[in-house]
Amino acid sequence: MLSVLDQGYPNLEYIVLDGGSTDGSVDLIKRYAHRLSHWSSGPDGGQVEAINNGIDESTGLVIGYLNSDDYYLPGALERAAVTFEASDKLWAVGASVFTGERSAEVGYTKSRWVPSLPAGPRSHWLLYQWSFPQPSSFWRRELFERAGPFDTDFRYCFDTEHALRCLLEGFEPEMIEADLAARFLHLDTKSAGDTADWERERKLMQQKLRQRLTPLERARYASELVLERSGIYKLLNRSADPAS
Repeated sequence: MLSVLDQGYPNLEYIVLDGGSTDGSVDLIKRYAHRLSHWSSGPDGGQVEAINNGIDESTGLVIGYLNSDDYYLPGALERAAVTFEASDKLWAVGASVFTGERSAEVGYTKSRWVPSLPAGPRSHWLLYQWSFPQPSSFWRRELFERAGPFDTDFRYCFDTEHALRCLLEGFEPEMIEADLAARFLHLDTKSAGDTADWERERKLMQQKLRQRLTPLERARYASELVLERSGIYKLLNRSADPAS
């Protein structure tokens, strides 16, 4: 919370939604309630529903959200605002740094998660589950009005599904070459759980988003999916790697 409040950004609307925690979170929220635009604590439909509700309750033209494990770096909100002033794109993505006891396990770019656009044909975007540094991401409200909210059918990859949905609709993000947030990785995060849950959601995401491909792209996707599931693509990619 302090990483948001201490930004010193003059036009901040800060909403905190808690799912009825019994770990002392409410006492902490109450301590800073006078600096919040709104807060609530109680049973809800889960993380995705809470984020969508927060977006609906907010009134700002630019929106960002933080999970309770992550935090903004100094100047993040100002950098995002400056970026939107200079760009007509509907969302912007900066880099995130990793911290916490699991940070050494991350297979991204060492200690940083650097934003990039998905490579290759659009069918590959679905097959290889392109993702982005969510804690360092900001959206114009217009994007949610045009592309829709986060999909409550997902628990693990709702942010990836939404990002890919936006890309498939032609909404590319503005890249910010700066560290805007830190992602705190610990043993109790959802990402530390059973990978089978991720795989189930990945397949559901592919099924939903493939409908947004053109007929020719869907045909290519179907053939590439057979190769990907057979492991042939993995073998080819490894053979093409100079380090292998």
